[in-house]
Amino acid sequence: MSSSLSVVIPALNEIELLPDNTQALLSLACVDEVIVVDGGSTDGTVEWLEQHSARQSKLSFTHSLPGRALQMNAGAQIAKGDWLLFHHADSALSGAGVQAIGE
Repeated sequence: MSSSLSVVIPALNEIELLPDNTQALLSLACVDEVIVVDGGSTDGTVEWLEQHSARQSKLSFTHSLPGRALQMNAGAQIAKGDWLLFHHADSALSGAGVQAIGE
């Protein structure tokens, strides 16, 4: 039986980092969904998410009040995966590191 992995990313004005970060995660076979929880961005993050989540079935987003804990909880509530990985847009994960979670 295989397990599914949901990645939850709290974001606030992360347009500079979010596109590359989410694309890297979405390219991994072990990642079933990436959920970005926006805390009130004003830099184009929401517009980017609206555009790209409409084209990428594994990418979704929601809104919450700002605050990483609040945002992570909001993402966890809608995640469908058996496993949750909380990740920050300003952090980098290696593909091997994420793959090891499923082993």
